[in-house]
Amino acid sequence: MSGYAALHRGVRTGNHDRSSDRRDAWIGPRFLTSGIINTNYAYTFSAAHRYDEAVQQYRKTLEIDPSFLTANRKFAQTYAAMGKWAEADQKYRAFAKEYGDKNLPVPSATAKDFAELYRANLTDMSKTGQVGDILWALSYAAEGDRDRAMAWLLKSAANHGSEFPYEIRDPLFDFLRLDPRYIKMMHNVGLPP
Repeated sequence: MSGYAALHRGVRTGNHDRSSDRRDAWIGPRFLTSGIINTNYAYTFSAAHRYDEAVQQYRKTLEIDPSFLTANRKFAQTYAAMGKWAEADQKYRAFAKEYGDKNLPVPSATAKDFAELYRANLTDMSKTGQVGDILWALSYAAEGDRDRAMAWLLKSAANHGSEFPYEIRDPLFDFLRLDPRYIKMMHNVGLPP
């Protein structure tokens, strides 16, 4: 198993050494400057509800590349899962600004306003390319809209969205995990609920 795969598995199961020196030696210097690997490492902490470690890792990632779009978006999702709406708004605006979106709603610090910001940017992004259905689901999950979030999740699963297997573990979906529709959907795609 590669260093990165072992590290990812260790974080998910809680069986890893928390020493950053040991981690750095384990995965090697080539990985330490990779924005996507560092972002995925942070997101793994977030999916495991280890938010303080996720925030720390996102900060390290953005030190490497402050304009890395995926890191800013997933960092915003982590803050949203923590209920830190002002911070989520700030990070998502950094993502949207780098993407080139100029028509963003006024900054706010509520779940509903964050969700509207997220959807405004998704609408803008959809004009220049395909936006994954699961990102729309995340926007509705952020504000707690169970039915719309499930509708977009089901659409993403049916369309075999490339981000689905990874994003489905986002903590913003936690409130859906006991929903019979969610359980059935996960069973249908062959993943544990």
